[in-house]
Amino acid sequence: MIKSTPLALSAVLLTSTTFSAHAGVDISHMTSGHQHLHHYDSYAVYEERVIETPQAMEVERRMAIVHEDDQGDVEVDAVSEVEGVEYDDGDPIEDFNRVIFFFNDMLDAMFFTPICKIYRGVVHDEIRARVSYVLRNVREPVNFANNILQADFEEAGITLGRFVTNTTVGVGGIFDVGTDWGMPFERQDFGMTMASWGIGEGGYLMLPILGPSTFREAPGIAVDIALDPMTWFIPSDAVAITYARAGAQGLDDYNEVQPMLEDLRKNSLDFYIGVRAWYLERRRSKVREALGDSAQPADSPVPMDFPQTADYPTPMN
Repeated sequence: MIKSTPLALSAVLLTSTTFSAHAGVDISHMTSGHQHLHHYDSYAVYEERVIETPQAMEVERRMAIVHEDDQGDVEVDAVSEVEGVEYDDGDPIEDFNRVIFFFNDMLDAMFFTPICKIYRGVVHDEIRARVSYVLRNVREPVNFANNILQADFEEAGITLGRFVTNTTVGVGGIFDVGTDWGMPFERQDFGMTMASWGIGEGGYLMLPILGPSTFREAPGIAVDIALDPMTWFIPSDAVAITYARAGAQGLDDYNEVQPMLEDLRKNSLDFYIGVRAWYLERRRSKVREALGDSAQPADSPVPMDFPQTADYPTPMN
């Protein structure tokens, strides 16, 4: 199977592989007809040439089947074919997504990146870490609810233990005592829950202000808000607390990824494709890690039925 990597999505990959059964076969003069080669003990040669682009693969296959007769002569049947294999790049509404991406990029340049840099420059690293701990602790009920929905009761117990420990001993989550006591943090969300139910990611989706997502993850954001107890128990006259928390969470999340995005902007030929590839790989990795599944996501843009080398004659010695 030929697999593409996020860093090579906008590149052209050219590979050529040749396999022979035994030494001695010469296909330098091979044609579509028959040739007679004397005293060669090999029986097969396979050659494959692959040109891969982000949207398709062109595969040229050459197979030489060698038949040896009673007189020690061999007959070579040569077959050559070119096959185009198209596959989805995971972005069915790219034109729309690029418009939203352009809008988000303007907001990023004008507001988000400057605010983020001021935050890092003014607030000490240790204080920023404590803010992150508190925000993670406040979100633990959402993690717990998704653990239950995934029927992962062992992890649900760990999440509940973390929440109780960090809320009490950790003074509201300022100190991450749970990790020190063998209960590491594991973020869960409803997108991961749907993945555990076998629902595919559907395709890449760029959301205004919120940024990269997928058709599976986007509705999960609303469900996670509904699963959050603070959504229901904060009085309506204290709605400023909700907005302050949302703003702090957004700043904390963006502060984590902003250096990577800045690096992508400098080094990507197409910033949009770079962000898309980075997000999808990062998200899929987090889903696999959270669900304990190392298998390739079903929505991967790599064609899963592409022929393996093992489908063809391989060396006997």
